[in-house]
Amino acid sequence: VRGRWEEARLRHRLRTVLRQVEQGAFETGWVRGGQLVVPTVKGAWEDYERLASLVAQRIVGRELDLAERDLMAPRLSEAMAHLLSNAVIHGNRQDPGRQVTIAWNITPGHVTIFVVDEGNQPFGTERGVWLDRVRTLMGELGGSVTWQDVRPRNTQQVEGHRVRLDVPRAPVAGGASESPQSSPVGHMTTRPSSWLWLRRWLMGKGGLSVLLL
Repeated sequence: VRGRWEEARLRHRLRTVLRQVEQGAFETGWVRGGQLVVPTVKGAWEDYERLASLVAQRIVGRELDLAERDLMAPRLSEAMAHLLSNAVIHGNRQDPGRQVTIAWNITPGHVTIFVVDEGNQPFGTERGVWLDRVRTLMGELGGSVTWQDVRPRNTQQVEGHRVRLDVPRAPVAGGASESPQSSPVGHMTTRPSSWLWLRRWLMGKGGLSVLLL
């Protein structure tokens, strides 16, 4: 009974975030970036897919022009849905005590999204199938996907995994595109990519806030 109550509580937290985003909680007050922290809820795949779509359409999308939004939003939505489900299954091992962070940063030159889990095992090869699909989606946008284990300094202990989506926008007028800013969830040294392709607020146990950049 206690396990069912805890699952219901976490599912309520997740759906509270969904409602707040649907109601426009992020449509005023911030300009370039922020983050969401959501619980791990077993079997809540439709909710995670909906969250990915909302982040792509209503948060990232509102900072893009119409042509960019039509091109990027569907692909970012699908990519983030893959990353969220994978973070829950392979990263957090569906442990309700762990959370997933989605962070975004938007500049005139780039859209950068991070999905971060709290898994304690090295980034595994079982992630290969979904990663291939995310690579394809990023390739259609001329972007990239990179990842790393999160470790405290001078230790080998894994405390999570970061996956980064980086998508270039149209060149900034008068010069080269602006480089993406550092991660809103901490310093990140990404794994070099050998691919050249053609073209992821802080919620505590009882509330939601926005991290402004």
